[in-house]
Amino acid sequence: MSKAIRSPFGLIISFLLALLFSLKIVPALATKVPPKVHWIKGPQTISMGDNLATLNLPKGYLFANPDDTAKLMEYMGNLASSKDIGLVVPNNDQKSWFVVFSYNPMGYVKDDESNSIDQDAILESIKTNTEEENKQRKSQGIPPITVTGWHEPPHYDPTSHNLVWAISATENGRPVVNYNTRKLGRGGVTSINLVTFPTELPTLKPELEKLVVSYDYVTGNKYSDFIQGKDKVAEIGLTALIAGGVGAAAVKTGVLTKILLFLAVVLKKVWIFLVVGVGGFLRKLFSSKKSQDRAENDN
Repeated sequence: MSKAIRSPFGLIISFLLALLFSLKIVPALATKVPPKVHWIKGPQTISMGDNLATLNLPKGYLFANPDDTAKLMEYMGNLASSKDIGLVVPNNDQKSWFVVFSYNPMGYVKDDESNSIDQDAILESIKTNTEEENKQRKSQGIPPITVTGWHEPPHYDPTSHNLVWAISATENGRPVVNYNTRKLGRGGVTSINLVTFPTELPTLKPELEKLVVSYDYVTGNKYSDFIQGKDKVAEIGLTALIAGGVGAAAVKTGVLTKILLFLAVVLKKVWIFLVVGVGGFLRKLFSSKKSQDRAENDN
């Protein structure tokens, strides 16, 4: 039995299992062979994007390049995105999480709203958008989502240019957390999304923060390298970046297919991932990786 089944989400998972079996999705997924991933083992400095940034991958972590990230996304039932520039997992199949790095070249996002972010107004906007989305969920027989508040209010660090926020919600009375990190750069924004279960978030935040600190734009792409009058300026600011994180804009960018945002936003994509279970998924991948390593060593 996977860790997902033993978690506090057991009732939800049981419901999803019954639904997915009725849709004949689980049997099809069970027959899928894990992709061959060329894991890069830390500690190692990794170039990400087209000389966009570097990741000082710490010891105890593994990195998958964009091509392998696409394979993993497809294996989990997600649509691969050209914006994904890498994925990190712990080098330990008993830990149940991973982090996806994505880059959107939307342009330079001005941070002049950093001291005037209206948390209450943004939260109301998010609730309104979610209520509208619930109408579509209802038409598809999907349980509604209720936004309950900030799990972590939006805050911006003018030194690192990191924007962080987390939203608490419920689905069928069970807690859900959407945890977001955005790192602003000269030409766009990097999304660093932690994929795990909400109950594990408090203990995993230090590991996420370690990875966030280890990621930085190269000289020329840093936020401070922006050239006024020459470089592209994004059409949105910090407020819209946050408010759009759970609305239609997030769906269009593919963000919701990679994080445990709301369990029912993208029926097939997110639910398939939950049924497999993060722990079970990683164990299956690592089992496949060990077989690959043995085969390569024999040659």
